[in-house]
Amino acid sequence: MGDTTAEQMDPGMTAKIDGVLAAVRDEVTLQPVSTLGLVTRVRYNSEHSTLVVFTTIDDPKTPCVACNFTTAAVFHPLRIRLREAFEQTFPDLTIVVQ
Repeated sequence: MGDTTAEQMDPGMTAKIDGVLAAVRDEVTLQPVSTLGLVTRVRYNSEHSTLVVFTTIDDPKTPCVACNFTTAAVFHPLRIRLREAFEQTFPDLTIVVQ
């Protein structure tokens, strides 16, 4: 079957994904990830039992100390919390957060 887009996903799976995105919150703003625009898409691959979460969170590409600190202190833990929440909701899938 291969990759599945949101339009092709089972409504139950889409609801679970939406639930995770609403439950995981940014620790600074206390807003759910779903409202912050940090997740651009979620791709499900049934053949490989993989769920890939694409984010707008990039590692800094400059030697900027403040950028590195922000990524390490705020965004890296957010990626971890996203991965953990998806793993808890979809224990049979491999979760990748990019």
